[in-house]
Amino acid sequence: EQLIRIPVDQGDGRRMIALLCMYNGMDYYGLQRNPGYRTIGGDLIEAMFKAGVISYEAMMSPGKEFRFHQSSRTDKGVSCLQQVICFKAWDTNLPVKRINAHLSNDIRIFGSKRVLEDFLGFRAASQRCYQYYLPSYAIAPPSVTPSYSYRISQDQIHKAQSILEYYKGTCFFRNYTNNGSCENW
Repeated sequence: EQLIRIPVDQGDGRRMIALLCMYNGMDYYGLQRNPGYRTIGGDLIEAMFKAGVISYEAMMSPGKEFRFHQSSRTDKGVSCLQQVICFKAWDTNLPVKRINAHLSNDIRIFGSKRVLEDFLGFRAASQRCYQYYLPSYAIAPPSVTPSYSYRISQDQIHKAQSILEYYKGTCFFRNYTNNGSCENW
């Protein structure tokens, strides 16, 4: 594997690694690690520890010990099809299968790549795509008791779609990308 430039070794021999993963966040309190709550980040870090990828110290203090960070955050109950997670590791050939073996079926790592030392996934992103799903019972009339079995009428679907059209489009979240100008997109 060739890199355009060699990362600067900061004296300890570790290299920056990027993981591509996906997760079903239904049973989680978001991606970012939050002690006392089950999070995607917490489960990933614990699985890396169990797989022998990181030390106990790194598991307990991931930001400080191995610079754990992600390309974006997700909130409670939110899922993601492609997420980049970065951290420093001793070995650039990560045992992805072994890490996945320590994860629930809700989280999967697809692969890993060595990246430049100064790589920040949230700054390197060229675009983000979000899709929101609205259960039909969320827009049920007040006279209806919300339930998973409730189905709205075609007329209600058309009304909801006309309202949601106002939210369709592209937004430039410049603070979460490589700071390129909007004109370059």
